Amino acid sequence: MLATTSLSVAANTLRSYLAANIADLDSIFISHPKEAAEQANSEGKQYLNLFFYQVEHGGYPADGRSDDPFYLRVNCLITPLGTKEPGPPHTSVSAGENDLRLMGEVLRLLHEQPVLMVEEGGETAHLQVVMNPLSLDDINHLWSNQGEVAYRLSVGYQLSLLPLPLGTAKERSPLTGSIGIGTGGTITVESLPSEGFGMETAVPQITSMSVDASRPDWSPQLVFLDGSGRLQTVLSFSPATLPASLDVIILGQAGENVTLSWQEWDAGENPVPWRDVGIEQDLPAAADRVDQGQTEPSLSSLAAPVSPEISIAGQAVLSAQRTWVRPDGSLVVLRSNPLLLIVYGEGS
Repeated sequence: MLATTSLSVAANTLRSYLAANIADLDSIFISHPKEAAEQANSEGKQYLNLFFYQVEHGGYPADGRSDDPFYLRVNCLITPLGTKEPGPPHTSVSAGENDLRLMGEVLRLLHEQPVLMVEEGGETAHLQVVMNPLSLDDINHLWSNQGEVAYRLSVGYQLSLLPLPLGTAKERSPLTGSIGIGTGGTITVESLPSEGFGMETAVPQITSMSVDASRPDWSPQLVFLDGSGRLQTVLSFSPATLPASLDVIILGQAGENVTLSWQEWDAGENPVPWRDVGIEQDLPAAADRVDQGQTEPSLSSLAAPVSPEISIAGQAVLSAQRTWVRPDGSLVVLRSNPLLLIVYGEGS
C-alpha cells in the first residue's frame, strides 16, 4: 500500500468535514467525475465527488533546503451527484433539485469554516479553502475529457497553502534587526564620528499597538519597553550589557494568560537553524492597547519581567500564543508578533 502524503491527508480531511456536516449524504468519492457518476446510480441516495485536478507551486522559503517542506495550491472540483427521491405525486424530489441542495450545503459549510486543520504524524497545518470560480471555458475543458458523462453542476475551490511533506520549514537565517546605509569619506551625520567610515542604522519605532480583544479569536501582541521608556520590537546588547530580565508588555484581553516562549539562533553554528530554548512561561495580558508616552496607566506598570534565554552572540525571538476553541470544537493556536533580541560579539 502506498504511504499517505499531505495531499491525500488534505483530501480526506475535506471529505471528512463535509461528510460529518451534511445530513442524508450517503457517500463522498475522491475520483474522476466519470468514475464517480458510474458509481452514484442508486436511486434515493445522494453523493458528492471531489476531483483534484491541478496542483500549483505555492512558494518556498528563500533560505530553505531540499529537506524542508515546500508549499502547494491544490485545485478541487466539487460535484454533487444527487439522485431522485421517489414519493407520492408532487412530493418526490428530482435529481437536479438534490444537486442544488447538496451544493448549497457545501457552499455554506466552506463559507462558515474556510480553514481546515490538517494533521498527520504529530504535524499540523492550517489549510485555507477558498472558492475558485471557474469560467465557462474552464468548465468545458474539465468536462470535455470525461467521456460520455454529461456536465453536472460543480464548484471549484482552492486549498492553500499545503506543505509537502506536512511540517514546518526550519528558519536558518538571522533576522533583520535594523536597516542602514554605509557611507565613506567625511561623515556629516551628527551621531557618527566626524572622520573615517561608519554606518547609520535605524530601528522601526513603535508609537502604539493594540489588539481587538472583543473578538473571541484575538491574537496576543508583544512589545519591549526599553530602558528609556520607549516601545520597541527589537533590542540589542553585547553579552556584557545584556540584563537579567527584559520588560515586555503583553497585549490582549486583560488578565487572560498567554504562553511565552523563546527561539534561539546561534551565530557560532553552521548551518544555523532556529531552535526552541528555555521553559515556556504563562503570563497575563496587561491591556488591549498601549501608546508611546502614555501616563495612565504608566507603561512601566504594564510591563512584566521576562528572562532572556541567550547569553552568547546570536539572536533570540520571543513570541506568545493562546489556544482558542472554535464553535465547531476544533482547537486553533493564535500566535503573536515576534520580538527580536540581538546579542552581538566584538566586531559584530
